[in-house]
Amino acid sequence: MVADDRKFQKIFLVSLPERTDRRDSFAVQARLSNMSFTVVDGVDGTTVSNKALPYVSLPAHMDMDV
Repeated sequence: MVADDRKFQKIFLVSLPERTDRRDSFAVQARLSNMSFTVVDGVDGTTVSNKALPYVSLPAHMDMDV
């Protein structure tokens, strides 16, 4: 199967900038598969303010406080 047979409009690689090993590994695999992609810098979740995180309401059967 070549890249044109896949039904993706665009592929994004979201990765931490310092994880060059993961970026390089993905790049090799993508090029061997004749796929193009766009790299987007990820962020370390521990640096994100709680105010910036979405509010998620869990159903009662998934309540983690019980």
